[in-house]
Amino acid sequence: MTTPRRAVLFDLDGTLIDSHPLMTRCFTDTLLPHLPRRVEDPATLAGLFLRQLGLPLDVIFLTALQTLGHSPESAVRLAPALCATYRRHMTEIDQALQPFPGIPEALAALRDRGVRMAVVTTKHAYLAHRHLRSLRLAKFFSAIITGDQCQRCKPDPLPLHLALSALKVRPEEAVAVGDTPGDVAAAKAAGVLAAAATWGAADPAALLSAGPDRVLTDPAQLLALDLLDNA
Repeated sequence: MTTPRRAVLFDLDGTLIDSHPLMTRCFTDTLLPHLPRRVEDPATLAGLFLRQLGLPLDVIFLTALQTLGHSPESAVRLAPALCATYRRHMTEIDQALQPFPGIPEALAALRDRGVRMAVVTTKHAYLAHRHLRSLRLAKFFSAIITGDQCQRCKPDPLPLHLALSALKVRPEEAVAVGDTPGDVAAAKAAGVLAAAATWGAADPAALLSAGPDRVLTDPAQLLALDLLDNA
C-alpha cells in the first residue's frame, strides 16, 4: 500500500514568488562597482547569477568575483560585504515582488485539504520572512527553513530533513517543489518525491535533466500531485 503524501516542501524564489528578475538586478547592482575589469555586456553578469540560482549567496559572489578577475583571496575577502550589500539593497527594491499567478489560490486549496506545508529556501531568514509576509503567503506555512539555519544548503538534503522534522512527517509522505536542479537533487537525496516547478525555472532544460519525479507547468497542477487528496 502506498503511503499518502500529506506534506509539501516549497522552494521560495522562482517557485512561490517571481523574484529572479529582481534578484538579478540586485546582484548586478551590487557586483558592478567591485569588478577589476569592465564588463561590456550586462548579460554576462546576469548569466553568472542565473546559472547559480539556488546556491548560497556567498558562493554565488565568490564564483562571480573569481570568474571576473579577482584572486581567490580577494574574492573571499569581498564576498561577505557584497552579501550584506545585496540583502540591504533588496529591501530597497523588493516592493515590486509578486507571487506567481495561481500560487495563493493553490496554497489555500492545499491548506483546506489539510496538507502540511513548509518553505525550504537558501535565502536568509530576514528576507525570506519579509517577502512571505509582504505577499501574504506566510500564513500557509507551518515551518520556514532558511539558509542561515543550516550548516549545509540545498542540494544537500539537510534543509529538507529539518522541514520534515518540523512538520512531523516522514520523507515518503512528502513532496518537494522547486525550480532548480539543486531542488531536485536535494529532494531525491532526502527520499522525498521531487516535483519540478517549470513556471519559474531560469533554465527549464537543466531542471528537467535533473530527473524530477513530476513536472509541473502551472501552479494549479499542485492540486493534482499524487495522493495529496488523501492527506
